[in-house]
Amino acid sequence: MPVTTYNDAVVIPHPPDWRQPVEWSRSWDTRIESAVTGSEARVGLRLKPREKLRFRLVPLNLAERLVMVARLKAAAKLGLAVVPHWGRGSTLTAEASGSSLVVAADNFKAQSEDVVFVHSGDIEVSDEFDLAVVAVHRNQTLSLVGPLSRTYPAGARVFPTIAGRITVGELEALDDWRQAVTLEVQQLRTVPDNDAALFDFYYWFRGAPLPRMYAGEDFDHWLQAVPLVSP
Repeated sequence: MPVTTYNDAVVIPHPPDWRQPVEWSRSWDTRIESAVTGSEARVGLRLKPREKLRFRLVPLNLAERLVMVARLKAAAKLGLAVVPHWGRGSTLTAEASGSSLVVAADNFKAQSEDVVFVHSGDIEVSDEFDLAVVAVHRNQTLSLVGPLSRTYPAGARVFPTIAGRITVGELEALDDWRQAVTLEVQQLRTVPDNDAALFDFYYWFRGAPLPRMYAGEDFDHWLQAVPLVSP
């Protein structure tokens, strides 16, 4: 059975059962630090929270069921999966076959090095997809690091993706051959929008301890250890 992996995570391209809502949540990691004033404060360890998607899969037919089960078994074994961010997608406004995509939504969320999921739009064909890395996102055009593997018509779907730990629920029997299953994917890694250095400054600004200044140390040397905001 075809099992596609990306960075050691299994790609789950099957669309959710929209009769039940896709549940989206997010979480921050925090810890106690001594603030500049000497008091204690709870400090976030990341600027952006980790996102989690929970949704239900129901195969359309026996052929899709066999493929879906193979992918879920591989994902459960590896513990990692990549899924489209269902509900956050857009459509192509023009045919795409090279290394650029033009999306309809002007608020589509993608930045450099993000991975997007491109699908033909036919829900009965789960294997017609690409995972593409964004090089530049300007206005409604996504320039990609490499070319697409196939041609997608106008109206095809484009989604951001979430990669992380997967939890596969118990199979729920619907009839003699079809089962439903609920998935949860918890994002592993978050990156501040376009500015990783800003995280260091934000962490210090919210109360993390400043570098210690020792006797005899000059001020310029001390400044080298203080987080700075990128221009």
